[in-house]
Amino acid sequence: MNDCVIYLICRGRTTNDDLPWPMLLGRRLDARLTITDRLQSMAQAMHQRNLHTIYTSPSPRAMATARLIMKGCDDANLRITAALAAVDYGRWEGLTWREVMANDAETYAQHL
Repeated sequence: MNDCVIYLICRGRTTNDDLPWPMLLGRRLDARLTITDRLQSMAQAMHQRNLHTIYTSPSPRAMATARLIMKGCDDANLRITAALAAVDYGRWEGLTWREVMANDAETYAQHL
């Protein structure tokens, strides 16, 4: 029997993550990766894992992470699936949590 091992890897750090009050990116907004060197090192380490398939959300930041990992995995397949997409923040997308709390406190309180 062949064992199946699943590695869950979050996308790399983005320029948005470095802001004092990061925006809610969700599904429609994106930010560039900032730690590609670390991801490239991880990709080299993953090469030894003999990966078969890499699943990613359709967001550019997640696909960039997956492609960096694939560079170290010659035989891996890339599968893009909406099932892994980020949360849809709706009208909050592009706002910071501070802005959401200030401008939509009642709805924010309902989501806690």
